[in-house]
Amino acid sequence: MKNITVSVSDDTYRQARIWAAKNDTSVSATVQDLLINLPGLMRVAKSFTAGLAAAPTPPAKSTFPGCDTVRAALTQAESKVSRSIVKETQPL
Repeated sequence: MKNITVSVSDDTYRQARIWAAKNDTSVSATVQDLLINLPGLMRVAKSFTAGLAAAPTPPAKSTFPGCDTVRAALTQAESKVSRSIVKETQPL
């Protein structure tokens, strides 16, 4: 097994240690798991974003009360999920 050195901010390190402690693991084991699973995560993210792009576009306006509010909320949520996936799956 090889050792690697990774530089992160103090806050990132603190958050990683807290997360690891809450999940009964170590930061090292978490990074190892991430590196092992990263290729699969990238495939899932690409598939998900491709599915979003292929999704049919809903009608521009609806006659149902509140439908436009729901559509706006879904569009906003979809955008947040897409940005989150891209951010979390960017290569190291």
